[in-house]
Amino acid sequence: MKTTSFDYNNYGLFRNIATFNIKIKGENEMKIIDLINKALFAIKLEWKQDTYKHYKLHLEHFLRWSNTNGLILVSDVTENQIIDYIAYMKLTCSNRTLNIRIGNLKRAYRYAKVNTNIFDNIPHFTEARKTFEMVTVSELKRIREYAFNLKDDYYNNLTQKAIIILLIDTGVRRRELCFIEKKNVNLEERTIKLTSTKTSDDRIVHFKKRTSDIVKKLLETKTNHKYLIHNYYKNRAINVDDVTYTFKKVKRELKTDVHPHMIRHSFASIMLENDAQLKVVMDLMGHKNIETTERYTHVSKKRIKNTYNETYNLDEED
Repeated sequence: MKTTSFDYNNYGLFRNIATFNIKIKGENEMKIIDLINKALFAIKLEWKQDTYKHYKLHLEHFLRWSNTNGLILVSDVTENQIIDYIAYMKLTCSNRTLNIRIGNLKRAYRYAKVNTNIFDNIPHFTEARKTFEMVTVSELKRIREYAFNLKDDYYNNLTQKAIIILLIDTGVRRRELCFIEKKNVNLEERTIKLTSTKTSDDRIVHFKKRTSDIVKKLLETKTNHKYLIHNYYKNRAINVDDVTYTFKKVKRELKTDVHPHMIRHSFASIMLENDAQLKVVMDLMGHKNIETTERYTHVSKKRIKNTYNETYNLDEED
């Protein structure tokens, strides 16, 4: 068996792992870092940057663990090692994180075109039912009214107005909002075709009649790019940081604990609470699986209390 020094600093995508001695069983055997780099290369070509970063983060975790435990080659990783990795993660991680990391690792093997059965007996761990931070309808109306009252001719007010109102009207993700193209806005139908989405599938979202004047002003604004919402102060299309900054301003001025993704959660939950069809909400949200949309079918505490009082009325004062 040959021993050699291997410098990870000069090897592909991972440049922050120290040099150390490893034992190589055969010159042509694939190393774990080779598998991960090959998978990440394929993911980077196929998916968006955020998805690539997500995979990289979790696969780096496995790489660090395998290095610590002396696992260098792909052939070193057996079902027992995967069980040990899970046991290690259980000390600090939720079942949801376990499922994400093991799922990402399984897909890394597939992306790297490495056949394996080491995951065949690994179960899917039961996750706690996720609850979402919500904004009430009345609070959404208050935030929306605040946005409508911003003066268009003052610095970036039109930009911030558009960010707030379009997020509330459409329920889109922050990044999807930033990449709305002018050519994909139908003012007459009050629809927007999203072409840069998390799932890479185009979808149609809608905005309210009152919002039309804002959208019209955005369409008429001459800019040096193709996107709908312009940052006038910096003379460029908006980015995710602009959305975050806008909601920090909302939080500060309205004394409300709201962030952009709460708007999206609320969009789905409020529609479902008002008996919207699950498939319709799924399409508007851009979910690939109906199970993802079903997470929003939780009943609000207010609705539970009202139903209890209305249907189990023992005292008149209830």
